[in-house]
Amino acid sequence: MIARNNNSFMSYIITMLLILLGTISLIASPGTTSETSELILKGETKNYSYTKESGDTFWYKIEVTEDGEAVFTINTEETLKMNSIKLYTKDNQDKLTQRSYKHLGDKVSKDEVLIISDLAKGTYYIELTRWSGYGGYSLKYGLLTHLAGSPIRCNVNGSKSIRRGVPTCYTVSLENISNQRTDAFVTTIAFTTDIIFSKAVIPSNNGDIVLKPEDVGKAKDSVQSFFVPYLDPFETYTFKVYVEGVANSNGKIKDQCETQLKETDELQFIGTALIVGVVVTVASDKIKDYVCDKVNEKVDLDANEAKLYANALNLTVEELGMTKQKDGIGVYATKSLIKKGAEKALSLNPVTAVAYKIGDALETVSYVGSSFRRRLYYWFYKETGLIKEDKSQKNIAVADGKFAADKVVASWDPNEKLGFVGYGDNNYIYNAKRLHYIINFENKKEATAPAYRIYIEDALSEVFDVSTVKFESTSHQGDNYYWKTNIIDNKLIWEIEGIELPPNMTPPEGEGYVSFSVELKPEHRVTGTRVENKATIVFDKNPAIVTNTWVNVIDQIEPTTSMQSFKYIKGEDSVTVYCNSNDNEKGSGVRHQLFYVSTDEGQNYSFVGENLNHIKYPIEQNKNINYRFYALGVDNVGNTEQIIPQYIVFNPLVNSVDSPIEFASVSVFPNPSKDIFYIQVLDDYQFDYFNVLSMDGNLLFTQNKFFSNNKDIKIDLTNYPSGVYLVNLIGNNTNNFIKLVKE
Repeated sequence: MIARNNNSFMSYIITMLLILLGTISLIASPGTTSETSELILKGETKNYSYTKESGDTFWYKIEVTEDGEAVFTINTEETLKMNSIKLYTKDNQDKLTQRSYKHLGDKVSKDEVLIISDLAKGTYYIELTRWSGYGGYSLKYGLLTHLAGSPIRCNVNGSKSIRRGVPTCYTVSLENISNQRTDAFVTTIAFTTDIIFSKAVIPSNNGDIVLKPEDVGKAKDSVQSFFVPYLDPFETYTFKVYVEGVANSNGKIKDQCETQLKETDELQFIGTALIVGVVVTVASDKIKDYVCDKVNEKVDLDANEAKLYANALNLTVEELGMTKQKDGIGVYATKSLIKKGAEKALSLNPVTAVAYKIGDALETVSYVGSSFRRRLYYWFYKETGLIKEDKSQKNIAVADGKFAADKVVASWDPNEKLGFVGYGDNNYIYNAKRLHYIINFENKKEATAPAYRIYIEDALSEVFDVSTVKFESTSHQGDNYYWKTNIIDNKLIWEIEGIELPPNMTPPEGEGYVSFSVELKPEHRVTGTRVENKATIVFDKNPAIVTNTWVNVIDQIEPTTSMQSFKYIKGEDSVTVYCNSNDNEKGSGVRHQLFYVSTDEGQNYSFVGENLNHIKYPIEQNKNINYRFYALGVDNVGNTEQIIPQYIVFNPLVNSVDSPIEFASVSVFPNPSKDIFYIQVLDDYQFDYFNVLSMDGNLLFTQNKFFSNNKDIKIDLTNYPSGVYLVNLIGNNTNNFIKLVKE
């Protein structure tokens, strides 16, 4: 057991995460020399402590049977200070050779990381060295995941249509699905120019805070961004945003997408749309860096001003986090962050007018805030790829698959049920522990009198846990309105008398809503669960109105990817690498792949880009370098593949060919052919599968080898146009191309 300090205890953790393609065998008991090293089972956690009797070093041992990767993450109890972590191998004479080393210094180690790439099979020894003090630590290793995906999930509750001249409400739900507190981040709402911002309603411990356009920027700003200081483990925070269609908008689709940053606040892109997304990358200390890099280049701060501004902004981030703990305000308008930052910078050095020296603090804040919003939107749109132009469909593809709205309409039927807007017609969503619903109602303008009594009933299906229901806000609140709410079995009931809801002659005077949230039963929080909900509304003694049925489908399984092949001709300065990702049959489908690469000259894999199934990567033609590629699939609700596939290894000196050729071990007939080709393989030639590619490098299909008579392999190009195609034969030591000519 670890010796615990009652005043403050922080366990020391070494997390060893190994991607191992084989098995690992291990032994047991803390060692003080390499000969007595302890072997550790994958996923097991062992707790120890340095004591006065234990000496200054502990040793561990790992036996790796296949090539892999390792990352060591170190934390210590604050009474213990570590010196170093070292990784050794032994030669045939049992002599230790140091492979990797990290100096930890005389400070308390917290989240110190040592990464080992391409750990070849063999036996390894880990030495931990104490600097001073004594205290506890634990040791654990498991599977390495290079990209776990964001812990933040953004769901939007509302209609896919925005009314012209009438406010439309959207509930933005931000959820931390991890067991750790998040860093600060920014959530952004983007508009086309035929949509304007009306207000935001932010919950706090002291009631709702209403932010008007002047509090967050301008009503016609094409982006409104909100700063979130943090989310606690598994915390969900919701706030409401109201928008409306421009009164004279005709709702027509724009002809082209805006691709250049303008000096105005208005940027356009294809289609009528309101999009909500999370800019997770702008987090923690990166917020400070981002503002200085992206905003200051527009407001022209000098070096001293930029330093003051950065320091002030960092203090502001901390202050807003403290304010959340006190007042429960989880979301702030970005303008408030900029305002606090600029004012704090002025207080740090009142002699220097920060930010362009254009006047007093309020003018300064306005200028910086405006520039920040423009830069943030442009970055959100272009630089991160969170919003993508889809020229073929004339709409906008969003990273998390959520359209909060896609058209402006003159009128609608307000008697409707609304839930989380997800991907596609089935509204696929990633995480649905708690779902939020809104039931809208309307006393139609044709009515001859105000509605005196309204009765609403919602029967929950068996997938919901009725005990978790929360009745939330309603449209008619205050001393003159009293809603009676009740739950009978699985039925939720709202009833109000004396509402005197007038005919809806001038919308929205004759409209209202009720809302609630409810959790799914644990056994139904699984991929493929279809969640349906509808309601009935009764005005006075009129016939019941049945709303639409709102549907969501749960998708929590990530895609799986296999690396396919590469295409490289000698003399070219790039290699094209192919992969194939598949989503589960009940899922939302693959959106793209994230590609990673490492080389002999670099220790770690690094992210190099995203594509649909291939990437073109620049290489050094005449060097003996092993490039290693793998890709991770991402589906349309943001599930990111966790298990890294077998990587592709490419070396330009080893794997190049002068041109696609027919070689002695393989022959093709007929060639040319109108549709069908046969490949004949001799006995001494071995390969596992082949890819068929177009000459421009697009992967058409992959096929495992199978033979008919005389080991002939059939390739059918019936559905493909005339032209030249490549067949890439791939095996353990095989990577050859042959050429097919279709007439």
